[in-house]
Amino acid sequence: YYQLERACFQIMRNQSDAVSTVNQVSPAGIAAMASSSNDIYHFYQGQTASCENISLAKGDWELLMSEVTVLAGLAEDALTALISQTVTGEMTALRDSMDRLVMGSPHPFVPVQPTQALFNRIINQLQPLVETFLEADATYQMVEPQETSIIAQAKGLLRSYSDKALELEPEWPGQRLRVAMWQVVLAKKVYKEAMAERFDVGRQLSLAEQEFETAHQQLKDGGTGFAAIIGEREDLLGQWNRIGAAWATFKSNHDETNLAALLTELEASLPLFAIQDVESAPSVPYGFYIAYGVLGSLLLICICSAFYVARKAMNKQQQQAVRHQSAV
Repeated sequence: YYQLERACFQIMRNQSDAVSTVNQVSPAGIAAMASSSNDIYHFYQGQTASCENISLAKGDWELLMSEVTVLAGLAEDALTALISQTVTGEMTALRDSMDRLVMGSPHPFVPVQPTQALFNRIINQLQPLVETFLEADATYQMVEPQETSIIAQAKGLLRSYSDKALELEPEWPGQRLRVAMWQVVLAKKVYKEAMAERFDVGRQLSLAEQEFETAHQQLKDGGTGFAAIIGEREDLLGQWNRIGAAWATFKSNHDETNLAALLTELEASLPLFAIQDVESAPSVPYGFYIAYGVLGSLLLICICSAFYVARKAMNKQQQQAVRHQSAV
């Protein structure tokens, strides 16, 4: 049914080759549609145009966070391709990501929007911007405002998704993970701005670099809603340093190879940033136990020595008393 639905969307966009896909999957799709139609009939019998909210686990919210970040990064990629006039599959990838947010997806798995309010935000605010951007046969200057709006909407959704996950698990480092995820978008933004300056259509490179570097430092030292990386997280500190090294290399020349290396390090950091920091219980140094043992031994020796001296003195007094009585 998902394949049939996707093919119908493609036909609506005048992609006639999708007709063959419709013919192939129609038998199974028609059966699924019959069942769905029955459900829809009963749904509208209730005289409501809203769907019931569904419950998502924290991991599902993370998947939505990941997908909306992917969409924002693809928007940066698409605009970069327009600048350099090397557009290949960027537009298709952006549309596919938009479809996954609207309808959900089994492969790769992306949950459906769990509330009517979130679904409305997607179809009423984000999707029209993406469609306008994709349908525009224009230059960078003409579509750049739409791309900026797409990025703003995606960032707002990213925050909403992380807030929902935090409601389920308040101790989960969702705000830190949100900043780490957005670093992927900011890295692509820096590359886009570098290309814009190279083609003499932009002057925002230094601001984009500053934005990335500020967020990078916050991830180590702490930012709004999250603390600094604790000393016990050597794995995370090591990965943070590797990102810094990759960033320094990329910043020196802004080429595509070094961007790919930076993105690899950023992606590798996400599972680590998603792990809650737990400080180890205070440990007593081994030296303390050694010193304590030595001092205890000395104290025992002193007690024994004092007892021995006192006992010897008592025995001496008893012997003197016995001699004195004998003399009398």
